[in-house]
Parts: sequence; C-alpha cells; structure tokens
Amino acid sequence: MSKKIRHGFTLFELLIVISFIAIIFFFAIPNYVGFKNRQTIRSAAMAFAADFKAASAESLRSEQYVWVIFKTDSDNGAYYYTICRDLDDDGTTTEDQTLGNGLIKIGYPFKEYAGSVLWGGGIENDKKLTFGANGGVDRAQTDLTFNPIAGSSSGYYSVILSPSSGVETTKYTFEVRVYDDGKVEVQER
Repeated sequence: MSKKIRHGFTLFELLIVISFIAIIFFFAIPNYVGFKNRQTIRSAAMAFAADFKAASAESLRSEQYVWVIFKTDSDNGAYYYTICRDLDDDGTTTEDQTLGNGLIKIGYPFKEYAGSVLWGGGIENDKKLTFGANGGVDRAQTDLTFNPIAGSSSGYYSVILSPSSGVETTKYTFEVRVYDDGKVEVQER
C-alpha cells in the first residue's frame, strides 16, 4: 500500500504564520510612526541650526551685521524667517536688505506636520536674532528672550520646535540654542 505524500501547508499552519505577522505589525507600526514624527521635527531643527550657523559665519566673513528675522506666513499663520546682511553698515534693516540685495536665505522649517503647523516657542513676527561682525550674537540688537547661564555673564537664545496640535507634543520637541559666541546646538527636550 503506497502512502500519498502531501505538499504544502495546513490551514492551521497558515493561521499561525499570519498571526505572528499581525503581532509584529501591531507593535512595529506605532514605533515607526513615532520615529518618523520625531525625525521630521528633528530635521526641521537641524535645518534651523544650520541656517543659524551659516548666518554667524557670514557675519564673521563679511564683518557686517547679519539678521535672522522671523515673519508670519499669511496663508497658514506659520513662522518663516529671512536671513539678510547689513549692506550699508548702519546697523538697521531695510526692505531692500530683507528682500533684495542683502537677502541670503528664506527658511521654512515650520511646515505642515501631522495636520498641524510647527511652532517656534520664543519667537514672534518681526523679532530678530542679530549676529555682529565678530560672528557672535549682538544682544543690543536681538529682541528674542535671553536665557542667562547660572554663574556666568553669558547665555543663549532659544527657539523651540514642536507640533502645535494633533500629536503628543512632549515626545517631539527640540530646542535650537544660539549662544553669545555664535555657537549653535540642537537639544531634544
């Protein structure tokens, strides 16, 4: 009597494999979404920091004031910023410098994110961060909030990037710090 040899999988074996795959997806997808959300905001913070570093370097190179001026987008209320150079060395900004010959860059790190707009804590429309001719921050011309370092005469200015709504903000918040000497760093909060 010959035995039939069967090839393939039983229904029970297929259900076990499908169950394992479902369990893996159940745990992996939320972690991936969280990772993606965090990386989106981190990328915006890193782009912001790179622009601050470039502004500091440009002020040192050109020996002129360089401003980072925050503006409000009329379409969605999100902040953006312009980086411009003081072409006439008078220490003041003009329309020509912010939109014309002195313009270095326009940055939009506060883009749409998970149904909300990224916001920058500590900034308002027309506030500016000023880098002096030495590459450091000129406190007299900067109207962002100064954060002193305890036991020191120096400190830093900070912009906090976080989603304004739609996701848990405490998990995805980054702070870009600009120190008196022009050093820039990004910290996860």
